[in-house]
Amino acid sequence: MDIRDITVDAVVLKARDYKEQDKLLTYFALETGKGVAIARGAAKPGGKLRSIAQPFCRVSLTLSPPKSGVAFVSQGLQQNSFIGVGADLSALAYASYISELTDLAVPEHRPSPDFFALLLTVFSLLQMDDDHARTARYFELRLLQELGLLPDLTGCSCCGRSLMGGSFHLSPRAGGLLCAACGAGEAAPLICAGAVQTMRRLLEAPLMRLPAVRISRTMMEEIDQALAYYLDYHLEYSAKARRILQQLLD
Repeated sequence: MDIRDITVDAVVLKARDYKEQDKLLTYFALETGKGVAIARGAAKPGGKLRSIAQPFCRVSLTLSPPKSGVAFVSQGLQQNSFIGVGADLSALAYASYISELTDLAVPEHRPSPDFFALLLTVFSLLQMDDDHARTARYFELRLLQELGLLPDLTGCSCCGRSLMGGSFHLSPRAGGLLCAACGAGEAAPLICAGAVQTMRRLLEAPLMRLPAVRISRTMMEEIDQALAYYLDYHLEYSAKARRILQQLLD
């Protein structure tokens, strides 16, 4: 067993009160993947770890070997705070949703440099780009890709109908699209061919071109409902933060 401290580059996803003066951090680290650690004294004013015990920030964490399965933060340095307490309410809500999805879907202790870069990207976009819904849809698609669950978006997986028009179900059981005829009785909501093509553009767009992908409100609602159903099916759970978002946007 390795008894040495390790230092990791991490994004803090959640920070919860733990006992009287500590914080329990859920993070995703470049080197070690998702994990949890206790930051002692981080809940008290003036605590030396208080600055790193904030959600939605990039930090350097020095972790002591785990005790009873949980590591301790011995040192920490905040590198960047993407979404601070004074941030736009919409940005905070979407950041919470992205963090909750990550916590729900990503296994612990499985490093992924690509997913770490994705988290840095989406939190930066929430900070810089006003279209938070587009950033969330981009993240959902990339998350499905990371999990090996990305649906086939090229056409009907049953009859092969192309995306020249009409409506489709984004079916988690089929692992892709079903046209209205092949998906008769399918519970997944219908989306138009244009919405499917927009999802493909989100996946294919270079990062710097992502803000150029324009999505109408109606099409965004279709994509949101389709991806929410698809994610809920595979995760077997409906994210609480999504319900908060729905209340916020109504």
